[in-house]
Parts: sequence; C-alpha cells; structure tokens
Amino acid sequence: MPSVLQDAFVLLKDVVLKIVNRFIIAAVILLAGFIMGRIAFNLSKRILSEIRLDSLVRSYIGIKLSIEDAISNIIKYSIYFIALLFSVSQLGIENLTFN
Repeated sequence: MPSVLQDAFVLLKDVVLKIVNRFIIAAVILLAGFIMGRIAFNLSKRILSEIRLDSLVRSYIGIKLSIEDAISNIIKYSIYFIALLFSVSQLGIENLTFN
C-alpha cells in the first residue's frame, strides 16, 4: 500500500513540476516579447523620425498625420501579439483558443 501512495505522490509531483515549468516559460516568453516590442517601438520611432516621415507625408499628401507613431505602434503590437501566441502555444492551449 505505501508503494502505491508513493507512486501517486511522485506522479503528482512530476505533473505539477511540468505545469509550473510551462507557466514559467510562458511568462518568460511574454516578458521577452514585451521588452522586444518596446525596443522595436523605440528603434522604429527613432529611425522614422530621422527620415522625417511625418513631414514627407505632410508635404506630399497635405494631411497632418503621425505616420511615425502609427507604424511604430503597429510594429510594437505585432511583436506583442506574436509573443502572446508563443506563450499560449507553450501552455498548450492554442487548440482551445485558435480553432
């Protein structure tokens, strides 16, 4: 009887460790994605400001738009979304959410 109980505890410990590991890896993926998204936002904003994209658009189209912000935000949120997809995939629940 004690060996059955020990086997059950060992199995439970293994399952819990696998779940905790998946959550930790998913959290690290999310954190890395948010950091990379923010870095990409700042870098793209700086590059687009250097080429003066807003003033180019304003001179050709005549409309005052902040294209630099729009493009930089699209890049940032795309990276956030990709990190979220990788994180959900790591948890193994992508079949539940993306079918």
